Amino acid sequence: AYNYSMSSNYNRIPRPAVSAKDTRRLLDVLGRGASARDKALIVCCLGLGLRISEACFIRLRDIRFTPRTITVKVVGKGLVSREVQSSGERVRGWVLGRVREIEEIHDKDSGEQLLVGLRQSYASQLIHNWGMQAGIPDLHPHRLRRTYGQIRRKAGVSLEVVAREMGHSRL
Repeated sequence: AYNYSMSSNYNRIPRPAVSAKDTRRLLDVLGRGASARDKALIVCCLGLGLRISEACFIRLRDIRFTPRTITVKVVGKGLVSREVQSSGERVRGWVLGRVREIEEIHDKDSGEQLLVGLRQSYASQLIHNWGMQAGIPDLHPHRLRRTYGQIRRKAGVSLEVVAREMGHSRL
């Protein structure tokens, strides 16, 4: 007989956020050697709190820049749309760098182009590889997302707002 309690316990394994020290080291390693695509992928998970599936399929038309912010429209679980915003200089800069790279290769009106455009499994492997280079051997996309939530909570943002930003249907 199948033990259902084992499968539910598996989902309760603690998956901690990335420490502040490890986050700084990861960003430093990325800044020194990552492609614009890899930087954009990781900063979308870490700096915008996106799921890997959301980060992989952002279209250029769904990104808006202001002098100080970036706003991204994403479609999450259950095909529910939401907008996420960041005033982080690195988030804005790295995504803008990738957008400019794509526009150099493709037509300037290339709104249908994908910012990252990778399969989720390959994107997850890239994140793991960058984690290894930064000395974070167990880095995976959801740890970056958890780190975003933790950073927002430490900044004093209410749980309700963080849940909404991350696309959670309930607290």
